[in-house]
Amino acid sequence: MDLPVQYFVILAYAWDLEGIARVTGNPILITVGGVRTSHLKRWVSANKAMRELGATFRPFEETLRDEVAYYRSQA
Repeated sequence: MDLPVQYFVILAYAWDLEGIARVTGNPILITVGGVRTSHLKRWVSANKAMRELGATFRPFEETLRDEVAYYRSQA
């Protein structure tokens, strides 16, 4: 079951993790900047890229399947 986490809780957690990472040198799992960015809830569109640059996109499943095939071929 997924439970929503309040913004201020996850923000405080990120502050703590960044402080711990500074002291221990371990990688940061959640950054304050990442939490703030994800909280903005901005919507983006690829329409301009498609219109002006002719960008095309394919289904995620197809892309993921090709990625897995590529990495398997490199092993």
